[in-house]
Amino acid sequence: MQKRRSHTKSRRGCKGCKEKHIKCDEQGPPCANCKSRGLPCAYPQQRSSRGSGGGGPSIKSSSSPSSSSNSTQLSPRPSISAHLLPIDSSPTRRLLELELMHRWSTRTYKGMCGIPSDATLMQLELPRQGLSEHPSLLHGILSLSALDLATTTADPRQVQGYHRAALEYYGHATRAFQDEMLNITRQNHFALYMLSAFFGVFHSAVLHLPSITDGGGGGGSRSSSSSSSGGPGGGNEEQDQVKMPPNSVLDRIPEMFALQRGTAVIASKTFMWLHEDYESFRLVREMGGAPASLLDADTRRALARLDVVNDALYGIVRTPPLSEDDDGFDDGGGEGVAYGDIAIKALLHPSHETYAAAISDLRRCFAEHARGWIDGFVMAFPMWMGKDVVAAMERRDDPMALLVLMYFGVLLEFNGRNQWWCASLGAKLVVEISDVFVRSGREFGPEFWDAVAWARRQCGLSVGGVCMSSSSSSQDDGRSGDVEVLE
Repeated sequence: MQKRRSHTKSRRGCKGCKEKHIKCDEQGPPCANCKSRGLPCAYPQQRSSRGSGGGGPSIKSSSSPSSSSNSTQLSPRPSISAHLLPIDSSPTRRLLELELMHRWSTRTYKGMCGIPSDATLMQLELPRQGLSEHPSLLHGILSLSALDLATTTADPRQVQGYHRAALEYYGHATRAFQDEMLNITRQNHFALYMLSAFFGVFHSAVLHLPSITDGGGGGGSRSSSSSSSGGPGGGNEEQDQVKMPPNSVLDRIPEMFALQRGTAVIASKTFMWLHEDYESFRLVREMGGAPASLLDADTRRALARLDVVNDALYGIVRTPPLSEDDDGFDDGGGEGVAYGDIAIKALLHPSHETYAAAISDLRRCFAEHARGWIDGFVMAFPMWMGKDVVAAMERRDDPMALLVLMYFGVLLEFNGRNQWWCASLGAKLVVEISDVFVRSGREFGPEFWDAVAWARRQCGLSVGGVCMSSSSSSQDDGRSGDVEVLE
């Protein structure tokens, strides 16, 4: 047997060379071996000090077969607790972190998968990146896992403990995120993109939970200093109180929409990197838009009804009148609202056109849901809404804005059947908007109440006494009484 040639042992070589037991020239990244093989090249963290500015590169494209099989075995791996010392390093806390990582890898990650090929990326690659390079990403993962456990745990003390842990990790993630956003690079762009998406999910999922108050203080979800005592159930029972009922979904819509627009901003700034490094982005782009033909007749009529209501609210007259059987797509491939051969006022009201565009965006989301290729596509809708529409939703003084938002709630309810973080939120939103309409005292036409009734039915809600009786102005429908936001 041929004797092995003697050589100087590589002490600071890259991880790929160490795994293959070959000599590394230590001149990377990338080193000569990785460069010749076209493989990602990463060095152990101890190769350079934190202050040197020469941190190791991120792992590229977890979705390519060679990358996932050869580059994702990070050894040695920094311990989770090494990143969490500012929070707590007690044995109890470490057990909690182990539980949270297990939860992420078995269930929580699924709520972040848009297409099947996202699974490996979310389940394995993200935790590895969090452990090796981006502590803020790890904190984001732990915060979502804690929320996931809090929403499925029956014991109130455990719910509160998981909730507190989620808020702590979320706080650490957001502080690091704000610092890193000052310098977006190829090494941190994906971590920042995912964190921004995590924040949107966090603010949706937390609506499932009661607000935490400390010492009888004000409302809202806040974590106390006593929460560092460890796992679920920790804290001072005499001081900690749970305030019911849970937060209003309608109250949190402006924040939810703003967070989603923030994700869109990061995606636009780093689009080329995302497209080159991650197969999922390329696959979604190659899918193209879902065709209108996928919509069932009932959904097509319901969306056309929104156009009818929009016309009625702004006094728009169409010749011929728009039929509820109109699918709302033009002959050019489904862009915009189909006006056809119309004789209307000289200029459309600007808000009318804004809502017509929003209805077109809803059609796109409903068509994508019907196709079923992309889970969570509905969260693109907030990215498309302008600040004026969101402001009208927040003021609750524009019935068309709220009706558009109600249909978004239907999509959110559909999405919640597959993704844990928004389960039942859509139905809650539809109920809250229905209540605003009923208490407003305003007289809306039958098409308006038919649209409300359709949204409620899609969410499994009753329509009797709320919508059906309201479609007839001759009946006492219980909509008397004033509310300040609508006159």
